[in-house]
Amino acid sequence: MRWILIQIVNQVIRRSGRLHDFYVRMVRRGKGKNVARVAVARKLLRVIWCMLIRREPYREKNEKLTITKYQRLRRRAREYPTTWNEIVREVEEPG
Repeated sequence: MRWILIQIVNQVIRRSGRLHDFYVRMVRRGKGKNVARVAVARKLLRVIWCMLIRREPYREKNEKLTITKYQRLRRRAREYPTTWNEIVREVEEPG
């Protein structure tokens, strides 16, 4: 499990956010990069545990990224039939 968390941390510390900021603070304080990564992994594990126990989604949002993802999903959704008649037509007349 530690290996998986460290792999996740390696991705997390590349993006801005609370965990990235925590990592940067640890390194600036003189902790080694690997020590800082393990500290971020522990913090991440605590966040995951709280999410599971409380049954809550992860709350840290990047508004701009969220909006971009929703826009991309809407564009992709337009490519597919949306009504029952369109679905039936698509099945009956493939291609």
